[in-house]
Amino acid sequence: MQPTTRGYSRSTILLIGVCFVFSGATGLIYEVLWARMLGLVFGATTLAVSTVLAAFMGGLALGSAVAGRLGDRIRKPLSIYGWMEIGIAAYALLVPLMFRWVDNVYAWIWQQFQPGYFTFSLWRFVLSCLMLLVPTTLMGATLPVLSAAVVRNGSTGVTRLYACNLVGAILGTLAAGFVLLPSFGVRTTIVIAAVINIAVGVIAIGLQRRSQPIAPEPVEPVVGSSDKNLFWFIAALASGFVTISTQVSWTRILTMVIGSSTYAFSIVVALFLIGLAGGAWFIGRKDRSAMLAATPVLR
Repeated sequence: MQPTTRGYSRSTILLIGVCFVFSGATGLIYEVLWARMLGLVFGATTLAVSTVLAAFMGGLALGSAVAGRLGDRIRKPLSIYGWMEIGIAAYALLVPLMFRWVDNVYAWIWQQFQPGYFTFSLWRFVLSCLMLLVPTTLMGATLPVLSAAVVRNGSTGVTRLYACNLVGAILGTLAAGFVLLPSFGVRTTIVIAAVINIAVGVIAIGLQRRSQPIAPEPVEPVVGSSDKNLFWFIAALASGFVTISTQVSWTRILTMVIGSSTYAFSIVVALFLIGLAGGAWFIGRKDRSAMLAATPVLR
């Protein structure tokens, strides 16, 4: 008989979920902060919100794609997750300095080339997105890495893990827009979020050291119709386009109503995340019920 490999305990999985709540909170705190900071750079709320959302979603997609391909090869996923959280904190602390550097680059571009409005806005958009690509990519990689740990442990709670992250994101959005920024300002809010990231990272690394790593299992490729896959990819692309476009439009409209771009952005993002969290929770319950119904009862 082969020896049984001990994985993560139930308490460890529960603590991972709690950590992921705080991880989601810090991610959206940064998003609200960056929208506020880029509003000063662009001088227009709509351009700032569009840039932050493009950089944030682009980084999440890139990180998810890369980590999704490598997740099955990671032997100690909790340690990798912990170091990613620490990396996000370190980069977030450097973002204000990088914004100052980008301001100097904008001034140099204007003095040297004197581009038109649209060309200059494109330069600002590209540089801002590149500057935010590293932390958002790390954020996007966290879910696939933690999902690999949960699935490898024999659990089916990936959807619930996603829901935990969304709940944290909702709390982080509201806290940043209505509590942290008005009370402490941008710099202190960044430090608070970075400290939370570091604490989550240290806890995750400690949990990994207490647990026996589970060897990755080879995953067989899913064979399906390429035409059907292409259809669903296009449908997902269209859905994402409509969702983010609506988010930008609603932020613009709400800003004209309540007079504050930070409050408007926080409210709109929180409402979108509440919908996503509700959908993830509902689907998670349906999946669990289906699995329980399909599982034979041992007598």
